[in-house]
Amino acid sequence: MEKIKQALNHVLVRLFNDILTIEERALCRGEFRNLSVKEMHVLEAVAASGEENNMSSIAQRLRVTTGTLTVSVQTLCRKGYLTTERALTDRRVVRVMLTDKALAANARHARFHEQMVERVMQELTDEEQAVLTSTLERLTDFFESWEDVDG
Repeated sequence: MEKIKQALNHVLVRLFNDILTIEERALCRGEFRNLSVKEMHVLEAVAASGEENNMSSIAQRLRVTTGTLTVSVQTLCRKGYLTTERALTDRRVVRVMLTDKALAANARHARFHEQMVERVMQELTDEEQAVLTSTLERLTDFFESWEDVDG
């Protein structure tokens, strides 16, 4: 059992690190070389926020503090990827919007994820795809519940 635990730990750590490294190489070059993977994920969260594009909602989506998000948003504004404005109804609320440059970066990010999934799937049978998906969903549920408890 201890060998299985060690093997699983090794696989999870390596997989996490490999995905981040590959993502950085794929996304943060050329036109978007001034973006980090973390900044790219901020853009993704802003894009997914829809009408809830205020700082607190986006911070919650990213599981960071509003202060941490503020630093990232300011940096991304300076780089030309985001703009901000105060809400008309409540001046305390700051709305965050993507620029055209951010939309292009986010589109590249989405294509990377599509290609990653397609490449993984082509290596697996239909049955293996179903088992992998089910297992990863359970693993995701576990980590989300663990985070809530230990948060």
